[in-house]
Amino acid sequence: MDSQSVKWGNNRSLNGFDGNKKVKGIKQHVVVDKNGFLLSIMVTVANVYDGKAVELWQEILIMHY
Repeated sequence: MDSQSVKWGNNRSLNGFDGNKKVKGIKQHVVVDKNGFLLSIMVTVANVYDGKAVELWQEILIMHY
């Protein structure tokens, strides 16, 4: 899993702050396999760190599969 913080427009409900990268906006979490093929994308507010995103992603997979 990797993530990228992205500046987001004026939508206040989606504005988080990534303290490490000093970016106000959203964070894109991407999961790929060992060959680099895309498995999943999840978008959260920027203040969700990678460990928490993994937990959320696992919960979603358990609920749906």
